[in-house]
Amino acid sequence: MPSPIISHLIGTTMLLLVMLTISFFFITFGTVIGIKAAESELNEVAEYLASNIVDLASLANASLSNVLLVDISFPYEVNGYGYAINITKETNSYIIITRIDYLNIEGKAILPWNTSQTIKIASSDPGINGIEYKNGLYSGMEKAVIWCKKNGEEIYIGLGIRK
Repeated sequence: MPSPIISHLIGTTMLLLVMLTISFFFITFGTVIGIKAAESELNEVAEYLASNIVDLASLANASLSNVLLVDISFPYEVNGYGYAINITKETNSYIIITRIDYLNIEGKAILPWNTSQTIKIASSDPGINGIEYKNGLYSGMEKAVIWCKKNGEEIYIGLGIRK
C-alpha cells in the first residue's frame, strides 16, 4: 500500500494540472471570442462609412452644389484598441478598411461602383475651405467628415477633418 504522502502529492499535482488546463482553455476561448467581436465591430464601422459615402455620391448626382460635406462619428475604440480607417483600391473597386494593427484584424466594406466610373476616391487635397484632407482617419479623431466635390462630370469623394 502506497504512502499517504505520495497519494496526496499525486492528487494535488493532478488537481493543479486540471486547473491549469481549464484556465488555458478559457483564456484561449476568451481571446478568440474577443477577436471575432472586434472583427464584427470593425465591419460595422466600415459599413457605416460605406453607407454614408454611397448616400453622399447619390446626393451629389442630384445636387446643384459642387461641394457636399457629411459629419461622421465612429467609436473611439474597439475592444480597448484604436484603429485606422482607409479607403483603398483593389482590382476594380474601392474598399473601406478599418484595421487594428496591434491585433492584425480588420473590417471591410466594398463601395458599389468600380474604379472606371465617374465617382472617384480623391488622392489629394480638394481645396475645400475649412476642410483638411486626410488620406485616412484614426479612431478618436474629432470633427471627421466625408467630403464630396464635383469637377465637371467627375465626382471626387474623400476623408478629412474640419479645421
